[in-house]
Amino acid sequence: MASPCSGELRLPAVFSDHAVLQRDKPVTVWGWADPGDAVTVTFGELTGSTKAAAGDGRWGVTLPAMPASGEPQTLMVSAIGAAESDAEVRQVQDVLVGEVWLCSGQSNMDWKVRNAAGKDALLGTASDYPQVRVLRTEHVGDFKPRDVGGRWAVSGDNHTALFSAVAYAFARELHDALDVPVGVLQSSVGGTRIQTWTPRDAFESGVFEENLALAPDRVWLELADREYAADERQRLTDMQRWTEQAQRAADESADADLPDPPAWPRHRAAERNRPASLHHGMIRGLAPYAIRGIAWYQGESNKGEGELYATRLRAMLNGWRKAFGDPGLPALIVHLPPYVDTSGKYPPNALPWLVDAQRTVSSEAGQFPVVISDLGNLRDIHPRNKRGVAERLARVALWEVHGEDKRPFGPRRYEVVFDGSEAQVVFNADGRLTTRDGKPPTDFRLAGDDRAFRPAEARLGDDGESVLLRSEAVPEPVAVRFAFDEAANPNLTDATGIPAMAFRTDDWPEPFTTQQRVTLPLWPDGVPMVGENVPDEATVNERVRNVSRPTVELFFPRGYGDGEARPAVLIFPGGGYGYLTIEKEGKAAARRLNEHGFIAGVVKYRAAPHRAPVPRLDGAQAVRL
Repeated sequence: MASPCSGELRLPAVFSDHAVLQRDKPVTVWGWADPGDAVTVTFGELTGSTKAAAGDGRWGVTLPAMPASGEPQTLMVSAIGAAESDAEVRQVQDVLVGEVWLCSGQSNMDWKVRNAAGKDALLGTASDYPQVRVLRTEHVGDFKPRDVGGRWAVSGDNHTALFSAVAYAFARELHDALDVPVGVLQSSVGGTRIQTWTPRDAFESGVFEENLALAPDRVWLELADREYAADERQRLTDMQRWTEQAQRAADESADADLPDPPAWPRHRAAERNRPASLHHGMIRGLAPYAIRGIAWYQGESNKGEGELYATRLRAMLNGWRKAFGDPGLPALIVHLPPYVDTSGKYPPNALPWLVDAQRTVSSEAGQFPVVISDLGNLRDIHPRNKRGVAERLARVALWEVHGEDKRPFGPRRYEVVFDGSEAQVVFNADGRLTTRDGKPPTDFRLAGDDRAFRPAEARLGDDGESVLLRSEAVPEPVAVRFAFDEAANPNLTDATGIPAMAFRTDDWPEPFTTQQRVTLPLWPDGVPMVGENVPDEATVNERVRNVSRPTVELFFPRGYGDGEARPAVLIFPGGGYGYLTIEKEGKAAARRLNEHGFIAGVVKYRAAPHRAPVPRLDGAQAVRL
């Protein structure tokens, strides 16, 4: 990561007043100084020294593991240059040692305390938790790693209402249980897809190259780099022209109004929801800060991806572990609660397939599930009971990471036995199985060889650990699904009071995957034959006028990436003289072609007022690309 400023001693934002350092793990302190400066880090009786590297001046010192301490201390960093008069000192005040967690995701993780149910209770007692601290990273994306924006804040100050309700309540639960300081690194943004939180090198790894359905993100990044390089070359040309114009104007009159210089180009990968953007702007700058683990609450914007989401989630978590230098970093994965989506943006009943992907990943080493199916709201994608989610997160952390003995999971499937017309599901449970409402277990479905799932009659077994299923519509069941519906709110539980985890026994392919789309620049290395005095590009009533940056938006049919060769069609939408009706004559046709298995590309090309050869030039480039 490049230095944010050269020529002075600098610390990243994560080392600011009121910070919490991770106990019982080596703690790396880093920053920037003049190349060659001798840097010394002191914290209490611990000290370490190094020299700032040549080039960017980055330095790093690793302090040995420390026990928890609620006594405020000062972290002191000094840098001495060739002459002792060049010495600089930075002090970070009120630093505690305890537990540190990275809490990330989209809007449900970002949901503020002031908007959550029970906010008055949280805010009214916030001053009782001075050892709970939160660093809220600023919502910034970038096309390359950078330091995060933000500062640590103490529970009870005027920032508390703006904390993530889940992250803040989670920290309080841990503090109550462990009696040590707790710090949270909050990096969350509403409406974001997992791709934007994923490290760039993950997109260039083998799994993304081998799985064609994941390739569009990697290709988009490569072409965005080329487009940015072309924009930088064009700015150099424009800058030379501007310098000549400014000089002529200055020669003619000392009071002449000089034209504005050309603007710096902006890399499209810096936009907030682009691949790797928020990882660069909100995660990478936190590493290698020592942390205990990760709490991840996201997925709403990736519904419909199913197994693809599992691949993405693994890649992101492993990329974060690599960045933080801790391959064993535990990750708590919140399974999305039920919600009936009427937006039409996703395939019907897409949610259970996303949750199934979360279940798959959270059953693997180093990842742990957090079930909240009883804490959702079928009509609100943002259920307000954030404190309940935080309590579940804390129970999982205390059980899996700290060895506490309060089981954090409800019943979990152990085995399924099919016997004629009946299926017996055996659970691993805490005590005897029961239901929250005293009624028979709900949300079980059976299927035969026809793979059509139908509701099952369920009853608790006499052994207290199984559920017996049957359905007149399925005389010979071969598969069971449980809580596999976007509205499922199962009543099966045990002594924990936590709902049983959703599952399926079949490995049948999902009936859909989200339609993959990616927009690529038509001329990533620079747009040729750019006309002069062409008005700015504009979209009015879905009509695009004055195209200046030609693109091709690729629509991939569902199931793309299965290795099957598919035909491709390019669509050049018309509309009228000088404008293109992209939506009606382009994207609508692409979707219809997708339904028949075609890959479709909608070309946004230059029409009038550009001269006649230009549209043909763009068309030929689209075919080549």
